[in-house]
Amino acid sequence: MRVLVVGLMIATLAMPAFGQEDPPSDAQYTLRQEMEKRDREERQRRERAVEVDKAYQRLMKNSGAGPAPKTDPWGTIRGAETPARNSK
Repeated sequence: MRVLVVGLMIATLAMPAFGQEDPPSDAQYTLRQEMEKRDREERQRRERAVEVDKAYQRLMKNSGAGPAPKTDPWGTIRGAETPARNSK
């Protein structure tokens, strides 16, 4: 009985080791292709983001719209004797 229990314990402990074996070579090839595909897509996404950013910067530079003019929203509410604060 002890021999049977010891044999089952050894077999049970050895089972997780089967999960650590290398996958078959065709699975490695497929995994490698998938990783390369993801890398290419990520690279294309980054390149597209850089292009969009450059186009946005060009648009902002060429739009001619400078900074918004400074306004005093409380100017009509404040009395004439109270001057507006000067910005530093």
